[in-house]
Amino acid sequence: MLTALLWLGFWQLERAGEKRALQEAFASSSSVAAAPIDAGAPLLALPRFTPVRLTGRYDSTRQALLDAQVHDGHAGYRVWTPFTLANGDRILVDRGWVRASPDRNELPDVAVAEFERSITGHVAPLPQPGIRVGGGVQETEGWPRRLAWPDASALQAAWGHALPPVLVLLADGEADGFVRDWNPVRVGPERHIGYAVQWFALALTLAVIIIVLTIRSRKK
Repeated sequence: MLTALLWLGFWQLERAGEKRALQEAFASSSSVAAAPIDAGAPLLALPRFTPVRLTGRYDSTRQALLDAQVHDGHAGYRVWTPFTLANGDRILVDRGWVRASPDRNELPDVAVAEFERSITGHVAPLPQPGIRVGGGVQETEGWPRRLAWPDASALQAAWGHALPPVLVLLADGEADGFVRDWNPVRVGPERHIGYAVQWFALALTLAVIIIVLTIRSRKK
């Protein structure tokens, strides 16, 4: 038990280091020039949060709403819009968070003009739930379509063609976006450090109990 408690404490310290590295990578990406992308495949090889520039057109007719997204205590969606490059490849652009109506049958207006444009953003993996059940439930027919934590196969099933299993998070200064409070981590390193302190405190308590019981046993 003592070994397990110590392992959990060091594991939480390791997780804190990983989260801190993600925060630093996201912060430093703002000073890097955006790399032009003319095909979908190169996105898979880019490090997380790499700034990119895409040139093409939004497809306003086939958008998705990632369900169960909360911002400032309000329920809403993240708006995923396909962006078609000159070579025909499609890339999902996360245009940010929009508040949901109390009526589940009433979807937000997320229409966007389809003229050719250049946009910038950051490469990011598909968001992952704490516990996944299925591969991304398709909750509505037609478009916009509500999706629940889709994986790569669910994306292809929804759109009917291959999509890179990554997102481009639309930069704050770009037009036609919604709330873009991009946070590279949901649970900050401080919370992991707090968890580590708790595990180490339990380990210390157990160690004291072991010492006391050992001394009493030897006295007997």
